[in-house]
Amino acid sequence: MVEIKLDAEALRIFSMFERMTGAELKDFQEEEDRVVFVVVEGQIGRAVGKGAQNLKRLRETLGKEVVLYGYAADREQFLKNVFHRFTVEGVEWEDRNGDIIAHVKLPQEEKGKAIGKGGRNIQLARQLMKRHHQVADVSLE
Repeated sequence: MVEIKLDAEALRIFSMFERMTGAELKDFQEEEDRVVFVVVEGQIGRAVGKGAQNLKRLRETLGKEVVLYGYAADREQFLKNVFHRFTVEGVEWEDRNGDIIAHVKLPQEEKGKAIGKGGRNIQLARQLMKRHHQVADVSLE
């Protein structure tokens, strides 16, 4: 795994998240209009909270959309967690000269949403997979 360095602002957000949810945080990424949190394996339910209470409080506190993903040590499971809102029909792995490429099979009608406006969802998936499982690229089939 790539070493993740946190500045003072990142540490503040990390601490706030763990204090508000009681869940351990593995990573997070802040964007202009959303914050993406990667929660330690098995703690996604705690992070969301009863009736999504923690999720709502995080959105109010941060003033942005909040996205939660559950980490998984298994790269395929983590990739499925990243695409949890979609019907993942399968994942094929390709080793291209030492670079690992993930080919995710989704129903045609879900591909557009999985890619996201301006490609933001697929870009996030690529960043998270590279950061946590050294996967060079993610493509949607």
